[in-house]
Amino acid sequence: MHVPGVAKVLEQRTELAQPDIDFLTLLVDNWALVADLAFSDLVLWVPTWNDGGLLAAAQVRASTAPTSLAEDLIGTFSPRGRNVALDQAVAVGRATAPRSPTDPLAPEGVEAYPVRHGNELIGVIARHASPTSRVPGQLEQVYLQSADAIFAMISRGLTWVPHLEDSVDSWDRPRVGDGLIRIDAQGEIDYASPNATSAFQRLGLATGLVGQSLNVLVKKLNESPVGPTKALDRVTRGGYSGIADIHGSEATIMMSSVALNAEADTGCERTIIIVKDVTAVRTQQRALLSKEATIREINHRVKNNLQMVNSLLRIQARRAVHQETRDALTDAQQRISAISAIHDVLSKDVVTNVDVDELVDSIITAAAGNDNSAGASVERRGTGGHLPTGIAIPLAMSVSELVHNALEHSRGDLITIDIQRGERELVCVVHDNGEGMVGEPGLGLSIVGDLVTKELRGEFEFIYPDDRGTHAAISIPLARSAQVSA
Repeated sequence: MHVPGVAKVLEQRTELAQPDIDFLTLLVDNWALVADLAFSDLVLWVPTWNDGGLLAAAQVRASTAPTSLAEDLIGTFSPRGRNVALDQAVAVGRATAPRSPTDPLAPEGVEAYPVRHGNELIGVIARHASPTSRVPGQLEQVYLQSADAIFAMISRGLTWVPHLEDSVDSWDRPRVGDGLIRIDAQGEIDYASPNATSAFQRLGLATGLVGQSLNVLVKKLNESPVGPTKALDRVTRGGYSGIADIHGSEATIMMSSVALNAEADTGCERTIIIVKDVTAVRTQQRALLSKEATIREINHRVKNNLQMVNSLLRIQARRAVHQETRDALTDAQQRISAISAIHDVLSKDVVTNVDVDELVDSIITAAAGNDNSAGASVERRGTGGHLPTGIAIPLAMSVSELVHNALEHSRGDLITIDIQRGERELVCVVHDNGEGMVGEPGLGLSIVGDLVTKELRGEFEFIYPDDRGTHAAISIPLARSAQVSA
């Protein structure tokens, strides 16, 4: 379970180097597994700037037992001398773990385990065991033995975090309660929890798990058309920490393995594998992928259709006898080009906020291909940041109309789009260095007026400077949501 802000706490309140911060962040992303196995709450303590004590940077509670810490300790400072177990772990560099002589797996009081990155001690994990006693059984013994092995690996700086072939969200990862299998050095299953057995039964298993080779069993149960993946093969052979899926005819099971180093396990080398039924999640993901593929195909066809309409308008305009008809078709062609450019930007990803600069740049590219652009260049100055699509699209259409109007009527050689974004409003001015607007506003400027005043609740005006050219200015208020998305 990832603890938000742990990296910031480490950056702001410790002298740890960035590689050490990244290492501890990865530890915190994965240590819920250790807490569940240990039936304990865990707190990560790190040395402060002046080495006068330790700071609680992260905390996790076990999902397998009642909490032993009623309050969060994150941000708490423990000066040297207050917590003997923590001080000893730092001073000696070894775990402080008092145990009962009659039950060597049962902690007596708070335990402390040094955290090493390579050879450097960069923190201490405090283990607060649940005060509620459990009836000891094989499941509890396997859990606690596995927890002790991982704590020993952490103390020695050994790698235990599962290697991810693909990105797996923290909420999607298996928890110990989902099901646990343990295999020995030969890859044979020596323990399987009831939940793990039930998960494999959903894959079609008709016998028990204990005593079987996990790798051989998975090859029989896996019904993926492409066969077992490299990650699945490595996970099920043992001695490897990773995550992979096994696909059955009616279920999909995620398997997350942690190789317990023989040096830390005090017995033979073992691997624990946490299993989770992810059938519903994978079905939803496949449905989303199918929908995304459909949307991409629709976007592709819309783009092709817009290009076809544009080509037909261009052909029709060239064949038109009357200039008025030719101008009307050319204007329609320009608007279709603008819509196509905007659609191309929006279809790249499903987003609610759009990069205004990218939209404007796409309009400039489209304008450069118009017949009316000969002899004039268009440039963007300033930046508009990201805006909600409800604001960005009408704004882009307005800018397109103004650029087209300037290209057609100004007779200038330079048109600039100046975008200035403030805290509460955005101002976009289209300049030209031509002769200025002559005559009454046409359809394009009427469209701009409607878009700006009615859809954007803004203002639109023409400014005629003393020198050549015209300034068409749009100012629109930014909603609260848009103000923070720059």
